[in-house]
Amino acid sequence: MSFKPDRMNSRERMKALFEGRALDRVPLYPFILGFCARNVGYPIQTIYDDPAKSFEAQQRTLDQFGFDWGPMYGYASYGTWEFGGEIKMPTGGFEQAPMHTAFPVQSEEDVERLRLPDVKTAGSLPLAAEFSRLQKNAATPVTVVLGGHFTIAGNLCSAEKLCRWMLKKPELAHRILRLATDHIVEVVASWAETFGAERVFPQL
Repeated sequence: MSFKPDRMNSRERMKALFEGRALDRVPLYPFILGFCARNVGYPIQTIYDDPAKSFEAQQRTLDQFGFDWGPMYGYASYGTWEFGGEIKMPTGGFEQAPMHTAFPVQSEEDVERLRLPDVKTAGSLPLAAEFSRLQKNAATPVTVVLGGHFTIAGNLCSAEKLCRWMLKKPELAHRILRLATDHIVEVVASWAETFGAERVFPQL
């Protein structure tokens, strides 16, 4: 069995996809950030705390394997650090991404104290902005990876607590979800203003 040779390069393939035209094959865009670091000999933590090395590791790996999208910055625990909680960068051999160590919302009282963070300075956002500048300079897609509002809400108080409050105290869940949604809008608006709305691909 042999594979048909590509008739498009990655840029042509993704452009055709977004324009609704026929493709030569299904685009390939795996979510393998930790692998990219290991593939070029960097610690996995580099993907999340060093934008320049993160971009380099991803671009080299994407070029090596022929993936169809560009480097990106993001992780599943987004929201914890940005709203004032604590995270731990991956250090061990089995850790692949930042993880929460202390949620910003620990009690019902914390919900009322919770405020929208500054999108220029909060948590990982300065690192993400630096990464997006590298994306723009390299003419790759400028992405901002946030997760959906339920994902962020579950990273503010824990998914278990959010689910319990949705049933028992919906007003608390509503406030957290409202803040998560407003935060997404603010971040995407900031990216659009900084990098140009026509260049930015929000990934939720």
